[in-house]
Amino acid sequence: MDPMMQSAVIELIQKDAALNLVNKVSLPPSIVRKLTPQAKYLRLIFDLLESSSNTVVYEAATSLANLTSNPAAIKGSFPSNAWN
Repeated sequence: MDPMMQSAVIELIQKDAALNLVNKVSLPPSIVRKLTPQAKYLRLIFDLLESSSNTVVYEAATSLANLTSNPAAIKGSFPSNAWN
C-alpha cells in the first residue's frame, strides 16, 4: 500500500479513537478482539509497523501507544533485537 494511503489509515484511526474513547483499552489484544472494534485497529497498526516508510512506522507506533496502555502490546510490536 502507498505510504500516503497508510498515513490516511493512521489518521482515521487516531481521529476515531479521539472521538470514541471506548476504543481506548488496556486489555490484551486477544481479549479485546472479542469485545470491541478497537482490536481491528490494533491489527491494522501492527501491519503498518512493517511499512517501508519511517514516517508511517513512527505514526503507527505513536498510535499504538495512544490506543493501549498494555506494555506487552507495545513491546511486542518491536523486533526482539530492539530491546538489547
